Amino acid sequence: MRLAQIFFAFGALTFSLAHNSAQSKIISKGVIGVDHRVAINEPRIARLSDKNGTHFCTAFMIGQSCAMTAGHCEEALYQGEFKVPDNDRFGKNSSRGVDTYLVDQDSIERHHSTFIALDWTVFRFKKHRKISTLARWFDLKIRREPKLLQYPDTDYFPGQIYGKFPLIDKGPEIGESIRVLGFGSDEQKIFDLAPRYDSGVVLSFYSHSKGSQLYHNADTTGGVSGGPMVNENGQVLGLHTTFLCSDGNSKKNCLNAGPILYQSPILKQAIQNCLEAEAKE
Repeated sequence: MRLAQIFFAFGALTFSLAHNSAQSKIISKGVIGVDHRVAINEPRIARLSDKNGTHFCTAFMIGQSCAMTAGHCEEALYQGEFKVPDNDRFGKNSSRGVDTYLVDQDSIERHHSTFIALDWTVFRFKKHRKISTLARWFDLKIRREPKLLQYPDTDYFPGQIYGKFPLIDKGPEIGESIRVLGFGSDEQKIFDLAPRYDSGVVLSFYSHSKGSQLYHNADTTGGVSGGPMVNENGQVLGLHTTFLCSDGNSKKNCLNAGPILYQSPILKQAIQNCLEAEAKE
């Protein structure tokens, strides 16, 4: 355990209760001290991007087609790449077409609020389409969809191929070990938007009538928003969305945070709705 974890855990609750005060400021990166993130082979997470292939956020599977990400990742809800490789020598990385799925736009249930517990989205991925040569040409030339999306027909949802995370509706323990997984940015462009994780501890959590949020000190960077917060048993407590510092950009007295399932009735209902819709197909 890092020494800083002990001191953070002691003072985190006071900080968290003031998370939306004028003194707290959300900034883009969540590395607390040295970046400890390491590579991970986790097929159940996806890198979300827009139609132009600009990558924004992380999502994770909770069913055959159902997935979750952050509420503020709205612009990235076009496609998800699974099994993303590390960067090549040019600093680029993309999944194969067969590992790329479109988001079902009609399935999206989204909340985006300054209240961290209400910054989440539940949605479904589509199956791969069966597409003819003519339709491929039409999509590419007329609709101008990226070549990345000219994939073969697998007739499977991503959760059927890559698996899904188990969820846990339980209050976290202060000091409990967690991991945060995602496709974070890297200023050196060596592991930029490639799958990484870091371990940390639960510093505190805060509940409201509409939901709960967890504060932790695992390292994150831009792009990890929407990534799962996983306990030692591999169960998802919630998702990472936010990096907060009480004194602005000096990166002192900082925490990472995100909504959790515990005492979050709106989020749990959205998940249930998605899974029930999935079961009807």
